[in-house]
Amino acid sequence: MASPGASIANIDTQLDFDIQLTSPRFYGHKPLHPEDTHSKAVSTSAQIQRNLMTYSQSNPRLQAALSAIFSDPSWALQAIPVPHQLLRNDALRVKVKDEQGNDWWPCQLGCPDGIPYCIRGTKTPIRQATKATSHVEWHLGLRRYACYVCAKTFTAKQELERHQNTHNESRVQLPCPNGCGRTFVDQDRVTNINRHLNDRCPNA
Repeated sequence: MASPGASIANIDTQLDFDIQLTSPRFYGHKPLHPEDTHSKAVSTSAQIQRNLMTYSQSNPRLQAALSAIFSDPSWALQAIPVPHQLLRNDALRVKVKDEQGNDWWPCQLGCPDGIPYCIRGTKTPIRQATKATSHVEWHLGLRRYACYVCAKTFTAKQELERHQNTHNESRVQLPCPNGCGRTFVDQDRVTNINRHLNDRCPNA
């Protein structure tokens, strides 16, 4: 990968923040095992590129689409997200019909039966083209949306907007009932505290 100081003047990409003020990590967040939704282990971009190029060897159209992504300056510099148009290639987003005649987009990048795992470990077919694009980003280890305050990155804009509310000091912060030190914003306490207590609290 190129050094972070390399020039990005020629990259025509719309940014959601000032790149000079933050240093978000857009790449390398993909879990090593899709079914392990709680794993903190991540693949590097070099590993992701190598694995996907190996996987696509038997599919020239898919490999060409991936090559276009990996040869783009944004991927080489690791400083800004890959442009959307590269992720919308027909070889990456293939629409088919299921047995009931409904449209769905099977994963082209290695998910068993073309169906990705959701956050709870269940398998759910992709029913929208935009979600197919987001799933391609997941395989690339790409989190497109960055917080302008702390540079934390997210896969969805809604997740970023929810996170940015946590930087508002006027909102009520509630501590973990088990006393682990984690705090939660009052507005989101039910969803977030329950998820924390069920899955991630070290004192549970």
